[in-house]
Amino acid sequence: MDGLPVEKGESIVQIEDSVKAVLKDNLGFSEETVNKEFDKAHRIGPKFYNRQQTIVKFRSHDFKSKVYNIRNSSTNSNIKIRPSLTKRREDFWRNVLKVLLVCLCFTLLSLIVTATSR
Repeated sequence: MDGLPVEKGESIVQIEDSVKAVLKDNLGFSEETVNKEFDKAHRIGPKFYNRQQTIVKFRSHDFKSKVYNIRNSSTNSNIKIRPSLTKRREDFWRNVLKVLLVCLCFTLLSLIVTATSR
């Protein structure tokens, strides 16, 4: 989760409360569901413009999937929710997207050539 403001000297409890607030207020989960499904959270990486990545762990894969599925409906556009990938997996998916983009470009080009040759 990116975009949660960093408070100077914040505790783990304050970080977890911030994450819970995002889940309730921005994504619309009930307080009961959040308290049941949320496990823990902590900051990682360097601070950047008073922002720092936050790793969030949920108790069930089902809830994590629900969060990923509705993450784009967040009312706060400064908060970004995305999976935490290893460098190897991130590189793999980046390369997959590049190949898909090239395939899409060739498909569009062939459609254009076919349409103009008629």
